[in-house]
Amino acid sequence: MRRNYKIIVLGGGFAGVSVLRHLSRFGKGVLSEGDVLLVDRKENFEFLPLLPDIISGRVSASGLSYSLRGLCRNTGADFLRAEVKASDVRSRKIVTSEGDFGYEKLAVCTGAETNFFGQRKIRDKCFKLYSCADAERIKGEVLRRCRAFPKVNVAVAGGGYTGIEAATNIYHLLVRAGKPFRIVLLEKAPEILSMTPAWIRRSARKELERIGLEIMTDSGLSDVDEGAAVLEDGSRIENCMCVWSAGVRSSEAVDNFGLDQEKSRIKVNSFLRPYSAGEESGNIFIAGDSAAFFSQGRSKPLRLAVMFAMGQGRTAAANLVNSLKAKRMRPYKAADLGYLVPFATGKAPGLVMGVPVAGPAGYALHYAVSIYRAPFTCKIDIIRDWCGYLFKKKHAEQGGDNV
Repeated sequence: MRRNYKIIVLGGGFAGVSVLRHLSRFGKGVLSEGDVLLVDRKENFEFLPLLPDIISGRVSASGLSYSLRGLCRNTGADFLRAEVKASDVRSRKIVTSEGDFGYEKLAVCTGAETNFFGQRKIRDKCFKLYSCADAERIKGEVLRRCRAFPKVNVAVAGGGYTGIEAATNIYHLLVRAGKPFRIVLLEKAPEILSMTPAWIRRSARKELERIGLEIMTDSGLSDVDEGAAVLEDGSRIENCMCVWSAGVRSSEAVDNFGLDQEKSRIKVNSFLRPYSAGEESGNIFIAGDSAAFFSQGRSKPLRLAVMFAMGQGRTAAANLVNSLKAKRMRPYKAADLGYLVPFATGKAPGLVMGVPVAGPAGYALHYAVSIYRAPFTCKIDIIRDWCGYLFKKKHAEQGGDNV
């Protein structure tokens, strides 16, 4: 493996994969075989929007992942599985767990990770949901508790998108297992889904209460003590499994890059270059969850979303090639198509292109968009898994075994 590359891409998530694919398209005549290096600590890309569905059994973990090494072979890039430690901007060098590598241009797409806000006790004792392995661990623990206890208690910390998806998929798994349960959704803010319009919050609360989930707002998880969830008011939920989904942050790797940040994300300009002064930073482009991009007139950066990561990856790839050619940069223009909050009950309130959507139509749209955005091999596996799930569900409803 070479020690110096024309372009190094850090991170094999949605943004990094988008950069890699578009480099193979835009870089013809500029980039040769082995000029690009992709670095990621994982071997596989994982399709994060459907992670909660692994818990309920609608999709399989294998169906949501594919090999980054294989992707690199197809695009003519090298792949390095390693932990990114830091970037020396002045000497154009990245520091990894497998050594140092030089670059002419750098794409930082290191993504996001679960934010435990420095609470080590909670980090060590709670389940999180940010990978296929995480989802499988949650499912395995729920099923273990179904076998071991007459009633399953679960506390989910965080009343945002991920918390609600995790809670409703755990609910779905427990209902199919025929086990009594208590699921408590904890939210430190005065209301769940506080970033959404009031009608979505009302719709979400109504659906959660309909299926018997408890919602505790102005309340958070402070500790997990001897198998009990300890809440901030001192009350306890004994014999409780705890899932943490109370926040995410950009990968800690970017903290060591010496670039200006906005709540752990690197501030970027319209060309996705860092705001930090200095000629050296002009060789760096940031995309996806690592980037704090401010649309014109907005005081807050774009929210974390797959569509922004993919679009920024395309723009970053174009600008990486343009910078090698000494051509004009292309500004990134955010296209916000909206969002949906999918419940495992088959409903999904949200806004799509400014139009309110809810109920089964929203849920169907969530899956349709997920299949559209998924890589080809994942599309096939997702459809296969869903067909198998529906067949088993129909068999169970007709008097067959539980699934």
